[in-house]
Amino acid sequence: MEFLDRGVDAFVGDVEPTDWRGYRLAVFELGRKLPTLDGKLDKLSLKAHVAVSPPRLDVRTVVHYMQDPRVNHLLLRPLDIGDLQLIADKLGSGSIFGLERHLPPQCEVVYRRLSTFAERCDAIDDLEAYARKRRLRSLIRRNAVRVAEELLMNAMYQAPVDSQGERIFANVDPHARVSQRTPRPVSIRYAVHDRHLYLSVRDRFGSFRRDDLVRYLTRCVTEQVQIEEKKLGAGLGLYLIASTVNRMVINLLPGSVSEFICTFEPPQAGEPSGMRLFSFTAHRPRPAPPLEPALEPGW
Repeated sequence: MEFLDRGVDAFVGDVEPTDWRGYRLAVFELGRKLPTLDGKLDKLSLKAHVAVSPPRLDVRTVVHYMQDPRVNHLLLRPLDIGDLQLIADKLGSGSIFGLERHLPPQCEVVYRRLSTFAERCDAIDDLEAYARKRRLRSLIRRNAVRVAEELLMNAMYQAPVDSQGERIFANVDPHARVSQRTPRPVSIRYAVHDRHLYLSVRDRFGSFRRDDLVRYLTRCVTEQVQIEEKKLGAGLGLYLIASTVNRMVINLLPGSVSEFICTFEPPQAGEPSGMRLFSFTAHRPRPAPPLEPALEPGW
């Protein structure tokens, strides 16, 4: 973990550090020797970042561990060192955005910007055609299209806020929204590598909040009747996304950028299907645009 500017200490079983508050990133791999986190999180600084690697990872697991504000990263056990390195890189370098960091350098990324509902429909059609041309499995194609539809609708009509932080389309009938342009362009990126589909959607408002995520997902896992009746709006969309993807990464620069990155993977023999990684990273609020220099060109 060279990006954290310090070494790594490993503790197994009942062995614990003498000073927990000196750690910037704590990783807990749960299993027979460490079945729970009881009492351990409270020993860490409130500014520490915590990654948990449980034996099972789904939306309920995400909700359970994210009740503690220090827990923002969950990796299915046995944890993937590459995924953990990406998390440490982001936390240590401060450069958190970009689908490209999840891909090898030579991988070509498709990119487009859109502002209208018609452009959104075209982007979805292009994504489906791209996935079909790359001969991805039908399940991956269907899931990617469904997730892209949800992410783009949220970015175009849920994320926009005015100077007071009020949602611009809050009082506009959903059927009327689609006839209006989103105030700032939304971007979609996608690529294929090793039969995996990588997808990201960004908005330029940065109005998404960790508390919103936890609240939405908590409602969805505890109010099953409302889910079936489809009364949860954006919350239901986030639940469906988290229940569909294999990896979900959310990056946030409050007031400027929200980025959702998702991957869709073919099932592997002997490995469990479903979510393998969930990660939420946020910069501290900054006074105002322009956007941080680390963002690549193309906005």
